[in-house]
Amino acid sequence: MKQIYIILFLSILSATQLYAQYNASFIVYGIVSDVNKLPISDVNIIGDFDERNGGVSDSKGHFNIKISRENRFLKFSHIGFKDFIYKLDVLPDEDSLQIIVVLEKKIGELSGVEISSEKTKLVYNKKRDYIFDFEFINNNLILAVDGKNKSEIKLLNANASEVANIEISRNSKELFLDCFGNVHIVFEDSLYQLFVSSDSLSIPFRYSIEQFRKFLKYSVAVINNKLIYYEYGINNKYIDYYYYNNKKKHLLKRIIDMEGLIASRNEEIEIIKLEDKLNKKPSGMDDPPLLPAKESKLAIGREISDRENYLKFILTRPIYEPLLVVRDSAYLFDDVNDSCYVFDNEPIQRRSFSINFHKSKYWAKELLVDKAENKLYAIFEKNGIITLKQISIDNGKVLNTYKIENCIFPRKIRINRGEVYFLINDTFNGNKSSLFEQRL
Repeated sequence: MKQIYIILFLSILSATQLYAQYNASFIVYGIVSDVNKLPISDVNIIGDFDERNGGVSDSKGHFNIKISRENRFLKFSHIGFKDFIYKLDVLPDEDSLQIIVVLEKKIGELSGVEISSEKTKLVYNKKRDYIFDFEFINNNLILAVDGKNKSEIKLLNANASEVANIEISRNSKELFLDCFGNVHIVFEDSLYQLFVSSDSLSIPFRYSIEQFRKFLKYSVAVINNKLIYYEYGINNKYIDYYYYNNKKKHLLKRIIDMEGLIASRNEEIEIIKLEDKLNKKPSGMDDPPLLPAKESKLAIGREISDRENYLKFILTRPIYEPLLVVRDSAYLFDDVNDSCYVFDNEPIQRRSFSINFHKSKYWAKELLVDKAENKLYAIFEKNGIITLKQISIDNGKVLNTYKIENCIFPRKIRINRGEVYFLINDTFNGNKSSLFEQRL
């Protein structure tokens, strides 16, 4: 009996020691960046008590280390940046701590490997400002910002200096750039057109969401004073581009994803069959028949729900076949048939060429036009890393490739005058956003 007590006592003692040992350490995680909010990799992180248990930041600036509670400070060091000491402040019941560390670059110690990161510059970043959208009007930059106490539209000049601002309602959702080059502020039930001069902003025109949908939302281009519209067909698997001349509708081009259309229609038929099976009653009876266990009402209802979600979010996702204006021609990209159709200002199709850049599995299904330089770019994304490929408007070939440096998962991308602009959300700092630019 005494042996049992001894064994039990030793077990409790061992468990207590293990708990104390575990409770004596905690996790510190976060991100290391420079003053421009760009992540820094290969930063050494050690504590003042136990230098053996440290870590190194990864390529995205993230780190996650387990250290002893006896550490009072963490030291962050990097060959190109000044050392930084972080004072730890952890409550006894906390088992982890999230921190953000900003390192200052050493003066006069820039190495050759840092040249590429210098291409990226911070355009706008203010404390407590969340940039929810931005657009360009000519060479002026328009920012839509949620601040601490108000929302504003800000006008920045070519030097990224703020020259004007106007306060707006806090329920604004986004900015909309129409095919005429005008910017509109989108609200829940209405839109306001933004009037921009070189040093002032105003919102003289208001119209309803219904008016917006009727006249602007589905117009994509203006060719020789003719508005080009688009309209999706059955299950978003075909798209029509058309225009009006003398009040008569003229079809410019129809693109059909026949494979996707058949798949979505077949899924609809399967859902109807399941619904009939679930609700079917034998003739002359008020109650539905009992189903086998594996085909219970619950199981069939779950399958219907799964199929409906698959149909809604996957099979009826709109096909991306954009029409874009470059110089004085319109280019309609047909991914389904691996082609691009070129229209003049009549608009009449004058030629076409083959394309294959869209066949990459990293194709993000987005094309951008630099209207100032009349260049076309395709966006590719792999693990949050964005690559831009310049596409020839003569033959569809890839001319140049550019990678957005030191950034993952940008929220919005625009190109203007050979510069790519993008937003980055700082999830470690209250989701505050910053606007960057990079020369291509």
